[in-house]
Amino acid sequence: MNFEINLNNSVISVELHNKKHIKHCYLRILRKDLLQIKANRYFTIYDAKDLIDRGLVKVGDKKVMIARGEIKVDTKFSVKELAKTKVIFEDDDILVVDKPAFITADEVAKTFKDAILLNRLDKETSGVMMFAKNEEFQKKAIKEFAQNRVYKEYVAIVEGKVVEEIVIDKPILTTKDRGVAKSKVDKNGKSAKTTVYPLLVEGNKSKIKWK
Repeated sequence: MNFEINLNNSVISVELHNKKHIKHCYLRILRKDLLQIKANRYFTIYDAKDLIDRGLVKVGDKKVMIARGEIKVDTKFSVKELAKTKVIFEDDDILVVDKPAFITADEVAKTFKDAILLNRLDKETSGVMMFAKNEEFQKKAIKEFAQNRVYKEYVAIVEGKVVEEIVIDKPILTTKDRGVAKSKVDKNGKSAKTTVYPLLVEGNKSKIKWK
């Protein structure tokens, strides 16, 4: 079974081979414009596309960003397994879950259809998502968010050495296109001030947090 993907303005052909004896998923390059995926018989063409779309296919520690002439034929790929959403707290009013990276907030929400989504995280961000279990608690939670009384903290690993606090004071504009929200620095955006704190530096990478 074959299909094509468009990455970095280049058309890449993908061959999907289903084998009964294979327990895992293997990906290799046959040519600069041809990838081959081997997986068990339950792994479909949609699963193969989804792996790449979610950013789970990597070369070394970098996501696959394929363009003609950029990849050697002997390049080795790794395919990261998609983690599952875990419930970390629940009572009569609220449900709190740990969202893994590479899954959208809407996909998480579909898992808990009877709960009301209170906050979102970007697709590539892992962390806490909260759901209200009744309308009364939903109203209370929305009021707390609106009055900035909800404490939020983010942690990330970034390229480069961050050794001191950094204050970022730039207006952020958020737009929606076909249900997908995108944010960028724009003079017409809302005022946004973020302080970045260094936690750890190792090699040329830093662990940071911001609130």
